[in-house]
Amino acid sequence: AVITGAEASLDFHPVAVNWLDIMLTYAMTKGTLDRGGNLPYIPAAKTTAELKLHAETFNWIQQPYFSLVASNYSAQKDVDTFEQPTDGYTLIDLNLGFNVKWDKQLTEVRVGVTNLLNTEYDNHLSLVKSIFVHEMGRNVFINLRFLMRIFPITQFLTILKTYCFKSGSNFLFGGKIFCNNGIYFF
Repeated sequence: AVITGAEASLDFHPVAVNWLDIMLTYAMTKGTLDRGGNLPYIPAAKTTAELKLHAETFNWIQQPYFSLVASNYSAQKDVDTFEQPTDGYTLIDLNLGFNVKWDKQLTEVRVGVTNLLNTEYDNHLSLVKSIFVHEMGRNVFINLRFLMRIFPITQFLTILKTYCFKSGSNFLFGGKIFCNNGIYFF
């Protein structure tokens, strides 16, 4: 099989308007079998445009941003013998986010809507489109992330290493083994 493709992007940050970002991307893949015909499960070409407004601070919030993203997926008609073609579609997403700091605690807040227009579509790579199950419709999300400052990992490892030397203990931490008077791997 031969797989070819291309991806290009343009990321525009005007100097005079430093609160504005514009990003455009295009990606496509083609696949052919050595015996002729199309390779199955090759994604459709995709074009994405994003408009993002952002700032360092705005009153009491840090790094606020608003983005509008339009993703256009082309129709995929270059299919294998046992594959179904899919129609093209466009999805619109809205995102809003900012950081808030209380004392030393940083909290990230993200709110958004994916598939804003509630477009009914089938992703070409979907394994359930053949039984007429469409992809997810409009989705509203709220994401809160609390970033906690804990002493640096190097300081933690020094404390742990000292404990191992003193106690000769074996224990498991984060899927890695600390054993008998030392750390074998981390």
